[in-house]
Amino acid sequence: MSGLVAATIIAGVLLIVMGVMRLGTLIRFVPHTITTGFTAGMVVTIVLFMKMVSQETEVRGWRYCCDEDSEVTHLRELPRAVRVYEINGPMFFGMTDQLNDISVKDFTRVLIIRMRGVPSLDSSAMHALEDLLDSAASGACSW
Repeated sequence: MSGLVAATIIAGVLLIVMGVMRLGTLIRFVPHTITTGFTAGMVVTIVLFMKMVSQETEVRGWRYCCDEDSEVTHLRELPRAVRVYEINGPMFFGMTDQLNDISVKDFTRVLIIRMRGVPSLDSSAMHALEDLLDSAASGACSW
């Protein structure tokens, strides 16, 4: 995998250098199969990178019990009707299934989704969040 990424980066740099030096006419000397293979390699590398990055994303629900032996004393106990989930990591197409872990119970009145650890998201993640909003709105959940 590391060799594929390095080869793709080097090939991209070569293309940029050729473009800056106005050597685009030299592409006619490159066989069509090489051009097609390079393009397919770029697509595979991008998809693998996005999948790898999206596996770093986690969706975690907060606990509702208060442990007396815990060192964390500044957190307050949440009411049962409040559900809090925290999402950390980029939200790409590969992680949208993790949003199904967010459960809206019958007794849930307020759903809080903390996304302060999300540096970026794509349209599929936005669509998954909108679906979550629709399913929560069909209940009596506040936003």
